[in-house]
Amino acid sequence: EGSTMRRSGHRPAFAAAAALAAALAATAVLCRAFVAGGRAAAAPALRGAQLARGAEGASMIKLAPEGQAFLHVELCEVCGYIKHYAKLSEHFKKRFGDKVVLMFNNFDILKEVSETGQCRGAAFEVMDVNSRKILWTKMGTGMLPTGKDVWMDELGDQVVKLRNIAE
Repeated sequence: EGSTMRRSGHRPAFAAAAALAAALAATAVLCRAFVAGGRAAAAPALRGAQLARGAEGASMIKLAPEGQAFLHVELCEVCGYIKHYAKLSEHFKKRFGDKVVLMFNNFDILKEVSETGQCRGAAFEVMDVNSRKILWTKMGTGMLPTGKDVWMDELGDQVVKLRNIAE
């Protein structure tokens, strides 16, 4: 009877842990489904930033023409950073129109620039696709660029200088 008590005493804790794990897994799946839907809806605006295939079949990421910028954002989807991507994208759309195109978690870009080929947890890294220069690093600063409008403006100022964009 003592061993039955011991096992039954752990069941509620085990059940709670299992329920929590199932809820987290479901959230991750929903997050990915939402993000995939967000990418599909945004696809027409991102066509210019899609991958071109070289003669040997190797992938080459298309670069932005002079006076425009393609920015890639490596972001943690599970962390809910998609809302920060949307805010930054909206801010840049108001400021630059179609001159600055944002994209996120592009498989081919991540494969080329990341050691793991995947987005990292807690990441919100903004990179100019042409130069591969990191313009904002949440992992390095601990801050999201959307925390203050002035930070988004400063990020935009970097893009203007780097890519020679007329406003």
